[in-house]
Amino acid sequence: MILDNMKQKIYSAGLIIVMIVSLFACNSAKPDYYKYQGYIQGTTFSVIYEHNKDIAPEIDSLLKTFNQSLNNYDSTSLISRINRNETTNTDSLFERMFFVAEEVWIESDGRFDITIAPLANAWGFGYETGNLPDSAMVDSLLQIIGFDKLQLKNHEIIKQDPRMEIIGNAIAQGLSVDYLAEKLSDLGIENYLVEIGGEIYAQGINHKGTTWNVGIDKPIQDSMAVHRESLTQLSLSGKAIATSGNYRKYHMQNGQAVGHALNPKTGCSEKTDILSTTVIHETCVYADAWATAFMLMSSEQALSLAETLPGLELMLIIGSEHPEKNYEILYSSGFPETKNVIENE
Repeated sequence: MILDNMKQKIYSAGLIIVMIVSLFACNSAKPDYYKYQGYIQGTTFSVIYEHNKDIAPEIDSLLKTFNQSLNNYDSTSLISRINRNETTNTDSLFERMFFVAEEVWIESDGRFDITIAPLANAWGFGYETGNLPDSAMVDSLLQIIGFDKLQLKNHEIIKQDPRMEIIGNAIAQGLSVDYLAEKLSDLGIENYLVEIGGEIYAQGINHKGTTWNVGIDKPIQDSMAVHRESLTQLSLSGKAIATSGNYRKYHMQNGQAVGHALNPKTGCSEKTDILSTTVIHETCVYADAWATAFMLMSSEQALSLAETLPGLELMLIIGSEHPEKNYEILYSSGFPETKNVIENE
């Protein structure tokens, strides 16, 4: 089992999807379904798959490979060494993350930006501990923020300013889900569910012979993620799902909750009518990135843009104060049917 030396707490804030599948013991009717779980990237992972043998060692090896490339919390990883300017060389995983991030940065009008690392760290939402910056520090840090200040040429990353750093918190986790799912498919595994920090890709059927069921949490403001209630659930197969929400990852400042959704243009937390975003896509890397980008928009902007993005569906929970009681659910036109929705109290 991979145990990182990460300082981040093991819950994945803002990532609020929970699995609600019924699991099984060794005497299950289908003993060829295996479950392997542990810790990676500062959060938990769980892999359920149907196979003729336990492949936990292979899963460990795959997670280790990914960790060595894109784990911001591992000082020896490639992304950490790039941030310290110890290397400019990239690898296939880094490049895949880079080009998806670039695409989402363009289509979201700069709302999604992996160069926001210095600001995320300063606000305490990154891979380093910050102390909440004042306006002067924010203005200073904004000078080294901007995806347009990065280039990737001939497998080398070029920074306009050496102080620039890259954070993968809002995209690398989704990519790790895709990476593991693709490798399982390469092994000939047809039925599986991969979950890392709440980001999920499901394929085929579960041990009951039905498509995988996943749940979406009710918006309860709780930074420790101790109190959780399922709001709704849906069936998933051949798709990925990711969620972002400010009510799970926030700091209190002057009596106000400061959410983790930082605007790369202002350097501050963005507060809109959106409490959480849930995105379904064929790949988890896109679902992950867009779940973050939509948090920086109004619900009207987010739904309008979602309708233009091929293969993407969006669910929004919107509201203001007391999110656990006062909220509304909005869907894009093609979002799959949900069930057992808990009505507002």
